[in-house]
Formats: sequence, structure tokens, C-alpha cells
Amino acid sequence: MLLKKIKNIVIFFNGDRGIAVYHKLRKKYNLNLIITNSKKIKKKIKKNKVVYVSNVNNKIIYKLLKKQKADLFISAGFSNIFKKKLLKIPTYGVINLHAGPVPKYRGGSPLNWQLINNEKCFTLSVLKMDEGIDTGPVIINKKMIIKKNYDIKKLH
Repeated sequence: MLLKKIKNIVIFFNGDRGIAVYHKLRKKYNLNLIITNSKKIKKKIKKNKVVYVSNVNNKIIYKLLKKQKADLFISAGFSNIFKKKLLKIPTYGVINLHAGPVPKYRGGSPLNWQLINNEKCFTLSVLKMDEGIDTGPVIINKKMIIKKNYDIKKLH
């Protein structure tokens, strides 16, 4: 099974959903590096190596990521588009934990849009990343009910 082969992961995230993913993954995997473009995240997670970036595609970050010898990159609410060069670094590619069904809710703030559009359910999608915006192949979708008392914070 592929999951047993994965040892080293680099995670890219910004918000609460990313922090939840981080806490879940750190128990099972070696999180070599955490990349964020949120200074708040850098302050919240002090134990691991956390790097703040405004552009994940710059040469310095590329060299740093290449050194990690990661099996997998995971993006959870990270706002940069990865160039092809970056997508080729990890052994098993890059997955995006996207908070909406694609293609209907591609792009930013999909949870907000699902609430605004009065959807009865929200969907979390795991995609293999490519150079587009949420255009890679879907690995899995998980649909969940939006309860009447849910606001955006509860969805996250």
C-alpha cells in the first residue's frame, strides 16, 4: 500500500483546517518542513521547521524543498499555485486537500461559497495537483451535511 511507503512529508497550509491536518499527520509521519504564507501559523507551530513564504515558486524555496527528499507534498488551504518544477519534487507527487467539490467550487474560499449558495452539503476533495487551479484528478470526495447552525468557522 502506498501510504506505508510514505515517510517524509512537506505540508503547505495557512488556516485552521491546515492546523488540524498538521496535528493529525504529525502523529504518523515525519513532517520534514511546514511551509506557510501566514505569520500567525509560524507563531502557533514552534516545534517543527516552519518557513514563511510569499511565493513558493522562488529559487531559494525550490532548493530548500529539493533538499527535503520528500515522498509527498500536501497542500491544505495554501494560496500559491505550484509550478510544474515544484510538482515534480516529491516521489509520489503533490495532493491538495480542497474544501469543495470540483469543478463546481474550484479556486479560493469554497466553503464560503457553499454556504452563500445555500448548499445542503459541503464536500471535501482530495486532488492530485497539477499546474492548474484545482484541475488535477480527484482521488476522493467526502460529502457532509451542513447543519442549520453552521457558520464558516464550524465548517472549517
